[in-house]
Amino acid sequence: MATPGSGHSMQPYWIYNAVWIALVVFTVVTVAAARINLGGWNVPLALAIASTKAVLVGLFFMHLRFEGRWVWGFAVFSIFLLLPVIAVTVMDALHGLVR
Repeated sequence: MATPGSGHSMQPYWIYNAVWIALVVFTVVTVAAARINLGGWNVPLALAIASTKAVLVGLFFMHLRFEGRWVWGFAVFSIFLLLPVIAVTVMDALHGLVR
């Protein structure tokens, strides 16, 4: 239970249910997109869907929406560390498309 002044907020259950349904829908979209041959665009599409799902999990289930600057700073820093890996993956997938 959240204590007053702890920076955490209690959310109604319907929000968690809506986010969970969105995650399930995005999972179905990911599976459907994997069955369609989009050439080199399969990887960027899968990464975009996975990134959207990660944002939903972080904001709602990990309660990042209610955290202070330090926690947001660490979250953003870790994303910036991950961006070069994603960029190299997308460049490799697009390079296969050009060939």
